Amino acid sequence: MVDVRRLSPDDWPRWRDLRLTALADSPDAFGSTLERERAFTEADWRQRLANPTLVVEHGGQPIGCAAVFEPEPGLATVVAMWVERDHRGHGHSRVLLDHLVVWARERDDRIVLGVNRANPIARAAYVAYGFVPTGEAHPLRDGSAQLCDVLELPQQRMPQVSWRG
Repeated sequence: MVDVRRLSPDDWPRWRDLRLTALADSPDAFGSTLERERAFTEADWRQRLANPTLVVEHGGQPIGCAAVFEPEPGLATVVAMWVERDHRGHGHSRVLLDHLVVWARERDDRIVLGVNRANPIARAAYVAYGFVPTGEAHPLRDGSAQLCDVLELPQQRMPQVSWRG
């Protein structure tokens, strides 16, 4: 059984553990680093959970995550997307995206994300979902030579989802 649950600020230890696991597993998938986030305080973790942050669970255990934030009004940016290696290819990222898209569409936001050019599997998953390249790119993080392409989700029918938590 797979469930998607939105985390609250009180779930910060769970989010911290899952996020650090994701950063250790896939360091080139994120604009942050394991070293940086290991130094976060409880207040930092709680503050990050003010934005919609989701976990996908299998058998009650977290196996993936995603979040969204609004860097400016009308723009929702998908971040922190990750699924454990043994659970990839089973539609979990699609389920996470469905939930984030509903949140953003209810706010009438434009939806974007960045994907590392060195990660064609993630790019293919986003394109299969319906994201299209904007032609924009940015460094993975400050000082990085790796580039992320910006993809945008065109307006479409809103997915049907149900929340837990």
